[in-house]
Amino acid sequence: MKRINNLFEQVIKWEHLYDSFLKAMKGTGKTDASCKFFFYYEKEITRLQKELDDESYQPGRYHYYKIHDPKQRIIAVAPFRDRVVHHAIVSILTPIYENCFIFDSYATRKNKGTHLAICKSQKFMRQSTWYLKSDIEKFFDTVDHDIMIYRVKRKVKDPKLLNLIEKLIRNTPSGQG
Repeated sequence: MKRINNLFEQVIKWEHLYDSFLKAMKGTGKTDASCKFFFYYEKEITRLQKELDDESYQPGRYHYYKIHDPKQRIIAVAPFRDRVVHHAIVSILTPIYENCFIFDSYATRKNKGTHLAICKSQKFMRQSTWYLKSDIEKFFDTVDHDIMIYRVKRKVKDPKLLNLIEKLIRNTPSGQG
């Protein structure tokens, strides 16, 4: 399997971080952190770029809140500046991983979306009378980080990007949900 190198420089380009900041702003509910970042975005993006480049960037602590949908669960939310970094990485890695996903996976995928998922679901419902509705309890809390990192390393060769991804994965909360 071919591994891809030289991705980190794409992730930390100022323009790319700016685009990632705009993506992170969508649906934030305009929190204090996102508004502060927005107000000082040039300084914040430049600082974030420098920290990423010299590998001094440290992910922040997650914030937790409860939802009832339909049952109570605890949601972990990364700090705003970390979400900017997440978007920066995801937008570079998505083209690399896109062909690994099954066709009928729709969430957060370009040219897919809710409407196409509904149409496909309706088509499936007309074909069959059986379905499974499931929820894997504490799924994200129990994902094996070592396996996740190994899977990324199978496609990505760039050492600085791998270090950043591992830092983010290891910072992910576990046992909270």
